[in-house]
Amino acid sequence: MGRLAGTTRRVSGLLVLFALVLGLAGQLLAQGSGPAAPLDAATLGTIQPEHFSFDLAEELKPEATRDANLDPALATPADQRASGAALASVARATGLKVEGDLVEVIAEVDAQHVSAAQQALEAAGGRVVYTSLDNTQIQALAPVAALRALADDAAILYLRRPDYLTTTGELQVGQLTTAGVNFSNATAWHNAGYRGAGVRIAVIDGGFQGYTALLGADLPASVVVQNFASTGDIGGDTAHGTACAEIVYDMAPQASLYLLRINTPLDLQNAVTYAIQNGIQVISTSLGFYNVAPGDGTGLLADEVARARNAGIIWATSAGNLRERHWGGIFSDQDGDRFHEFAPGVEINCIAASPGGDCLLIPAGSTFRAFLRWDNWTAPVNQDYDLFIVRWNGSAWQPVSTGGDSLQNGGANQRPTETAVAQTSGAATAYGIAIVRYSASRADVNFNLFVEGGRLQLNVPPRSFRDLADTPGAITVAALDARQSSFPQEPYSSEGPTNGPGGTLNGGSIKPDLAAFANVDTVAYGTAAGQQFNGTSAATPHVAGAAALVRGAFAGYGPAEITSFLTGRAIDMGPPGRDTIFGYGRLWLGEPPANNVTPSPSPSPSPSPSPSPSPSPSPSPSPSPSPSPSPSPSPSPPPSFRVFLPRLYR
Repeated sequence: MGRLAGTTRRVSGLLVLFALVLGLAGQLLAQGSGPAAPLDAATLGTIQPEHFSFDLAEELKPEATRDANLDPALATPADQRASGAALASVARATGLKVEGDLVEVIAEVDAQHVSAAQQALEAAGGRVVYTSLDNTQIQALAPVAALRALADDAAILYLRRPDYLTTTGELQVGQLTTAGVNFSNATAWHNAGYRGAGVRIAVIDGGFQGYTALLGADLPASVVVQNFASTGDIGGDTAHGTACAEIVYDMAPQASLYLLRINTPLDLQNAVTYAIQNGIQVISTSLGFYNVAPGDGTGLLADEVARARNAGIIWATSAGNLRERHWGGIFSDQDGDRFHEFAPGVEINCIAASPGGDCLLIPAGSTFRAFLRWDNWTAPVNQDYDLFIVRWNGSAWQPVSTGGDSLQNGGANQRPTETAVAQTSGAATAYGIAIVRYSASRADVNFNLFVEGGRLQLNVPPRSFRDLADTPGAITVAALDARQSSFPQEPYSSEGPTNGPGGTLNGGSIKPDLAAFANVDTVAYGTAAGQQFNGTSAATPHVAGAAALVRGAFAGYGPAEITSFLTGRAIDMGPPGRDTIFGYGRLWLGEPPANNVTPSPSPSPSPSPSPSPSPSPSPSPSPSPSPSPSPSPSPSPPPSFRVFLPRLYR
């Protein structure tokens, strides 16, 4: 069992992507014309997790042919030298962001060579957008034709695709005011005169489509907007940030709102600088990143949260919606064929209707992204694994993804991560994930696998946080179902603990910190009856708004005191005490402080100084009240997968 058998499929990564790009238009047409015809089990064949139609000797490219200093996601357009519409197709297939014939990249550099790297990017016809505070990363837009030359430049250690944020909400809509205002007892605070007056709140997100239509109604009459992303405008491609801002405004209706759009960790770093310089006191992020850090509460994102906290800013962030889309554990290969076994004898983890359920039959036109990281973050990074998205062709699994084969051979600035992307095609069938040992010596390598686009048949709920949710300085927020009086955990809500030091299996910290309300009402996408804003994205702005009420009531409180106030009043849920599902419990503000009374939060932490916020000159470009152009059209909710057979045998 588990031995590679059957016909050898000699398909290179470039041919796979070429077919993917050529078929993109047809796939989208297939999606638009309705689902594929139902298949019966006899036609589809019995899925067996050890039947493969590809030979590892062919699919695992020799090390000499792998790029030591160029991300595989950039290698494909670099080799094709795609431009115009072709580049746009490649971008859709691989998740790149483009502007004309320029591709967004991150150049990893030594700080002492940062100027030379900037000059090389500009000399090649590129444009430098940001340089990290420590001068080791440059975010830029670079010509496709120059990618290989730039990767080989002596001043650039590694050229890669940026780590793009993903939001954490099911973008569904209800009506008007979130029920969380009542459920958290914010209503009593409002009635007592505590409405967040004088507090500045930044909602940081990937897009704010349609916000202008809500000004003076479901948003303040005036907000400050700032776009830190390299491509696109403040609207981005989503109304997600608008829905989050609505909830913040419901919770703290007299606070000043700043809407800050980002896409990458360096965008976030610049947004934090802006927030510090402009007297922001509360940050709300319903987003996260993959493969930026080990998941142990360290790294660039954790440093940014700490920098904001040291400036007196309290930060609420979403736990994520990945509880059913995560697998974590130690690499296992009992039969010695180099394929990881997710369970004894199971080498393919398929996309399923629900954890433990049958594989989904997925029609053409859907996109899957898989993200893998492991605990080899300390140099030398030399434990090398590859990641595949595979398709069941009726008798065997075949690889259909691009990416997933970065080189980890101890070279400079390599990371123990892989990202694979696939577009579904052809008749509806099953898809899954495979992990292969390319070159590794350790027997105890610990994995975190995440999938976007579907649930995993074999999933592991603990440690299902993306990067940012694991950060110790932020209040990480889980999701509760506000439609039920018992406020149960939402099944998608990510659970702790964090990873152990360096991304290891054991020794992590307890997260999340609080739980708040999902399935609540907003108007960002309309007012269709029965549809509501879901996800930990909806839960997080409730906590951010509550923090603003506390900050407004107790002007001397800094992040530590506000955190202690909120966690000390939370209503315990689940096992007694703090736990890895609900944290300290459900958000509850308790009774508002009486006039002229300054109660101490319980439990009372050691006081920390909180600077009095005051505006200071902002970096270019400067903030200004938002204009009021015609609102952007609201997008349709994302498609959901359909099951075309009542049962698909495993």
